[in-house]
Amino acid sequence: MVYILKLAVNDLRNIVRDKFLVFGMFIYPVMIIIFARILVHLISPRLENVIEFASPAFFPVFFMLFSLFIPIIFVFIAAFLLLPMAVTEGVNPPT
Repeated sequence: MVYILKLAVNDLRNIVRDKFLVFGMFIYPVMIIIFARILVHLISPRLENVIEFASPAFFPVFFMLFSLFIPIIFVFIAAFLLLPMAVTEGVNPPT
């Protein structure tokens, strides 16, 4: 248990060191949740007659889709952090 706690503290220290990781780990999920909970409720009354999916019955589906975006950003951050290392070490990405 102590070993896992030391790893978590070290990972948090590495995350705080990079501003892009701070944005991706802490600010981006909050922005997505705010967008999903507030802005969808503001936009949907205007689109309710135009698009069938804008009704309040589909709000949980929209929230589910927006919640899937949160782990996707972590994969993008890891990929963009590893891409420069692969290019400088001579590993060519597939074309």
